[in-house]
Amino acid sequence: MLSDPKLTAYRTTGMKKSVSSVFNARSLRHGMRATSKGFVQGMTRGTGHQQGGVMVLAPGNELLYAYKSAEAGDHPDPSEVIAAIPSASKQ
Repeated sequence: MLSDPKLTAYRTTGMKKSVSSVFNARSLRHGMRATSKGFVQGMTRGTGHQQGGVMVLAPGNELLYAYKSAEAGDHPDPSEVIAAIPSASKQ
């Protein structure tokens, strides 16, 4: 896991940052789905319109998997992420 307070990796990987990625119909649906499952938005820290993603890197910075969130609430399928991890896929 990487914490990137200076946004170096964020900018290098081209993650999305826009107000429209938070305020749109798909984000609203994601939020309604999360709320219906008992998840509640906490206090937003930092930039609220910055989207994230998931990357799996091998030694030597070899990119094994990349997923860039298109809007708030857009997450990859966890099984895809786990399958991209070499030690996890051998089990």
